[in-house]
Amino acid sequence: LVSLSVENCSFTNSVIFALAKECPQLSELNMARCWNFADKAMIQLADTCPLRVLNMSCCAKITDTCVVAIARLCPQLQVLNVSNCQEVADSSVMALATHSQQLQELYVAGLTICDECVLTLLQNSTTLRVLDITGCWRLTPPVSALVKVTMAGGQLSSERKE
Repeated sequence: LVSLSVENCSFTNSVIFALAKECPQLSELNMARCWNFADKAMIQLADTCPLRVLNMSCCAKITDTCVVAIARLCPQLQVLNVSNCQEVADSSVMALATHSQQLQELYVAGLTICDECVLTLLQNSTTLRVLDITGCWRLTPPVSALVKVTMAGGQLSSERKE
């Protein structure tokens, strides 16, 4: 098994641990709106599987600890969606900027990330072509404008939700 979509499921940590053990070739995983697993299980999965595409949007229990580990353990990561994961913030984006050199698409809509993180990401991530910063209210207008210029030719979503 190389690709799995289990969107809106109540997977527990034990199911994620089983995936890590039984599906070592898993490279694409969509777990959007799954709410019943925690960082430890996802870190084990990232340590075992060559994840390239990972969607954890709206996963309430995911934190910076998990995303930082994924950035370090999955150098081949190309697409990551952590939009609306309320416990994910600055240190995750900084880790992705530092470790995820193959990252092409990053969805961080609704996160409380700062200007410095986005600037570091833009500076370090030469392969980034899609960046979704919709609703990232801590970003200042000058940084949002710079993102628009930098991502010209790529795809940018940065509409502010007031």
